[in-house]
Amino acid sequence: DLAAEACIQAGVPLTLVGEGELDGRLREAGGDLRLAGWCSRTEILDHANRARALIVPSRVVEPFGLVIVEAAMSGLPVIVSDRAYLAGDCQRLGFGQSFDPAVPGSLAELVARIATDDATVARMSGNGFAHANELALSISEWSARFIGLFRGNL
Repeated sequence: DLAAEACIQAGVPLTLVGEGELDGRLREAGGDLRLAGWCSRTEILDHANRARALIVPSRVVEPFGLVIVEAAMSGLPVIVSDRAYLAGDCQRLGFGQSFDPAVPGSLAELVARIATDDATVARMSGNGFAHANELALSISEWSARFIGLFRGNL
């Protein structure tokens, strides 16, 4: 609902992927909202390819948002709540910006800026491609760690 309210305020279209208890309320919210519902990986990729940014509007602590890293590694800029542990990394590495969900209008202002600032979006996208992988293990690193765990348990 935070993302929907912000996008309605900013006059920016929003596609929501997934299902949840707010579906009915969001359908009646007005604005240019599209509720895509549950989506396959291919459908999610199609939505991501058409998106300008990913919004992760958590009101509560977000310990590790894998979707944040996956989006950034794909070059999709991210807008994250400052409740996400990765918010500081998103800003430090330059592929995302954060907002305080307790401050009314903060997300709407950020969404409006991202919707019109092509240079910032291009910079964030490039930074995601270049730096988001610093927050994740490579396939060989994951494999080595799993093998280490298995050896330790044997």
